Amino acid sequence: NLLREHFLKNTDKKWFLSFESDQFTDFQNIPKLLKAVNANLSIKILAALSMVSETSPCCFQTLRFDPNNQNNCFFRRMTVEECQGRGIMEVGVAGLGLVLIHREVLEKVEFRISDDLEKNKASDDIYFSYDSKKLGYPTFIDLQNECRHENRFSRKLIYLKY
Repeated sequence: NLLREHFLKNTDKKWFLSFESDQFTDFQNIPKLLKAVNANLSIKILAALSMVSETSPCCFQTLRFDPNNQNNCFFRRMTVEECQGRGIMEVGVAGLGLVLIHREVLEKVEFRISDDLEKNKASDDIYFSYDSKKLGYPTFIDLQNECRHENRFSRKLIYLKY
């Protein structure tokens, strides 16, 4: 939220680019995202497809959405086959590794994680998508704009073990 607050207080820009340090992409993907949101002004959140592995895209379809109870929502990870050959689509949750977020959304939605990480392993991606959809800002993903998520935290744990 420090970057969010800095963006809101110190710039007049319309778009916030979140690009996590463990994402790898062709830098041409950033202008492609900007072009896509400028072509469709109703999109306020647009993520690139973050691939956790070759068979595991970080995008989820909504099975059930309850704006009054986040614990009553259910999402299903999309398969690689469901992502192939598609363009921009609305999803329940998208990875925030490479995402454009409109200023209007950031003025109303903060990033957050669970208060109890032992009981709830949900990431900031899930909470952000839930909170923004609840306020009328669905999450979209550009399935032709792909980046690789290295999950650096997990790798560090493996190095410590061995």
